[in-house]
Amino acid sequence: MLMDSPIIDREDIERLEEAENVLSSTDTDAFKKTIAVLWQLVLDVICTSLSVRIRAAALLTRAQNNSNRQEISLSSIRNVRSVISTSIQVLTELSPHLDAESDLIQYWFLFLSTTIIHLDPAMCGVFFSLAMYPRLLTLLIENLCGTCNKVVASLSFCLAIFHSHEQMCQIEMLSPLITKVEGREYIGSALLHALNFCGRPCPEIYKSHLRYTIQLLIHILSDEQMSSSLLFVNDIKILIEILLRECVDASWDDIGLVYYLKLLDPILQSAQFLAAEKYRRDEILVMLQCIAHRASVKLKEAPEGSFSADDTITRSMLECSQSALLKHINVLD
Repeated sequence: MLMDSPIIDREDIERLEEAENVLSSTDTDAFKKTIAVLWQLVLDVICTSLSVRIRAAALLTRAQNNSNRQEISLSSIRNVRSVISTSIQVLTELSPHLDAESDLIQYWFLFLSTTIIHLDPAMCGVFFSLAMYPRLLTLLIENLCGTCNKVVASLSFCLAIFHSHEQMCQIEMLSPLITKVEGREYIGSALLHALNFCGRPCPEIYKSHLRYTIQLLIHILSDEQMSSSLLFVNDIKILIEILLRECVDASWDDIGLVYYLKLLDPILQSAQFLAAEKYRRDEILVMLQCIAHRASVKLKEAPEGSFSADDTITRSMLECSQSALLKHINVLD
């Protein structure tokens, strides 16, 4: 029977509709069974059509976000192969220039990024060792060009998370590839789209995506050769605008503010910042001074010995802002 047989699709669509209803209910037993059904659809690359696999993946992502539980996980080499295979199929068969198909691409790669975030370290090693992985990386980078913002953001999240997890597994495949593949010149702007996609304030479900995206930007900025290939002067200007927007008037219980502050050190010592004539340096200086002062006052007012989550975030803000001021005052003053 053909993979996209309407008979199979009708049955699978009914299962998707039933799953959607269950995910909206409070029936715990039915919820667990539904998660298993959705995984069965996602991983069946032979008899389940691509559109059904993607819709099932989107429901799994929704279940993860709504329940705050780890509902997305891969536990076997075969399952990892299935997910990579579908990822490659999505990028080769769907067009990001068609609205309906761009939605499907976004759904799948938001699912993939969330899946990799929760992937067991041992299975991460399996994921990165498969022969299909370099092909997936190449397609991700090549598809950053001329694609709508929501797709660019979802693809960028995957690249950022892959980079972080490669480091965790002591594997290096993305970094050597990232400066050679066609489309690499769009990586900088793509990561900026990913930052914007996270929104303000960043929803809890995208906090990890934000952190990994910023980590990749820091990695790129810290490597002069890579930075010169992937980030242009205008990219740095936009990045500074985003940083100022996010750090000024941000909520002080938002860990995202700490992530953004960690970007300042590599930005301020980058060649692009000097080429941009120290773009917005006055605003950056005022922002850092305000954050350092406010954080210092807030910590003094906190109960002695307080170790609340808010206080931990405030200490990190104080440390980041003071460090940037001490290290880069000659550049900013």
